[in-house]
Amino acid sequence: MSEFKAIDNKVLDAKLVGPLALLLGKWQGETGMDIAPEPDGVEENAFYETLEFKLVGDVSNAEEQDLGIVQYEQIVRRKRDDKLIHHQLGYWTWDAESQTICNGFTIPRRVSLLAGGTVEYINNKMIIFVEAENGSDTWGITEAAFMREKANTKSFSQTLEVEGDRLHYQQTTVVDIYGESGFEHTDENTLTKIS
Repeated sequence: MSEFKAIDNKVLDAKLVGPLALLLGKWQGETGMDIAPEPDGVEENAFYETLEFKLVGDVSNAEEQDLGIVQYEQIVRRKRDDKLIHHQLGYWTWDAESQTICNGFTIPRRVSLLAGGTVEYINNKMIIFVEAENGSDTWGITEAAFMREKANTKSFSQTLEVEGDRLHYQQTTVVDIYGESGFEHTDENTLTKIS
């Protein structure tokens, strides 16, 4: 039998939502590092961020597939000038039957992607790994014409590690930009759950 827990006036079916239950809440991190492309090289940006996950519930696809759903918002600001450098809205989904996890999101630069993967548990740590590739029929990337021409995203991979009130992530977005093929744009941060 599934465990139930009240969250935001909704009932959480732990079996349906699975590993997503560990993400719920508000997280903050102050030690982020963004390594981004520049026309004349590489830019390193120290950043801080807020990442908030909210329970949506579940959805049935074609009356055959049941998904647990968590919505999230990520707001990232550069430390040196407090400038907003990244804003991301998305959904994490969990398919208990296939044991598949997915991060689907959009950023205001007119890029969207659907990254899928797996979850594993090592001791008390949950590790999520998802990836997407441009042109994939399953876990793919879509971008507006300008981005395709000027900053084409080739692939995306992300690893999240959750242990207690600590969340650490690393992600790599491979981009063809500024005449360079295969630039690895990386982001990494460690966050603490604050609510």
